[in-house]
Amino acid sequence: MSESAVVHARLVRKNLPYASPSVRKLARELGVPLGMLCGSGRNGRILPDDVCHRVRQIMQAYVQPDIVRPEI
Repeated sequence: MSESAVVHARLVRKNLPYASPSVRKLARELGVPLGMLCGSGRNGRILPDDVCHRVRQIMQAYVQPDIVRPEI
């Protein structure tokens, strides 16, 4: 069993998302709970792109459509 597989198994037992410390920090700074994410990396690891993708999804949900103004 590889070292990454052992680490992943430990995190699964603890119910922690599988992510590097830098990704955990990025998610914390952006206010994204790691438990909401599905990792796209090897062994389901959460990558920085996964965090950024979720932030974009959240931001798009709050975007208001442009108001069409009549021409004068």
